[in-house]
Amino acid sequence: MKLPKSIISKYGISKKAWSVFKGRKGHIGGGRHMARRKHGFFSHRKASVKPELLAVTGAGWGALRPMASNLLASVVPQGSLGGFADEAIFGALGYIAAKKSKGLMRHAGLAILTIEAASVGSSLIGGIGGQATNQGQGGGWF
Repeated sequence: MKLPKSIISKYGISKKAWSVFKGRKGHIGGGRHMARRKHGFFSHRKASVKPELLAVTGAGWGALRPMASNLLASVVPQGSLGGFADEAIFGALGYIAAKKSKGLMRHAGLAILTIEAASVGSSLIGGIGGQATNQGQGGGWF
């Protein structure tokens, strides 16, 4: 690139002359800079939930829940939290695991939280007077 005579006559050959030359409108290639990249912007995002891991951990919790409930009954008196003692304690543990951990433990916490919330909702509807269906014994819709 070469400075035009009009800029040399006004500014000489200097940094100012080159900045004026690069900043001119209509000059191709001058004055256009790539925007700075912000590094580390996406590093704090949590990974997305993988349905297959959620299904596996949910199935594992469904298999282990009766044992955990029996163990909890021996430690915590059942009358202290009412009829929702198991659901409240396991739901709180699932919430803590979902918020504070990563990977498989996070998925397990989400599965536990979802299962316990569904159990509380089912108990509430059943307590209000909703009709439970026994699909295995011929009482279902199909």
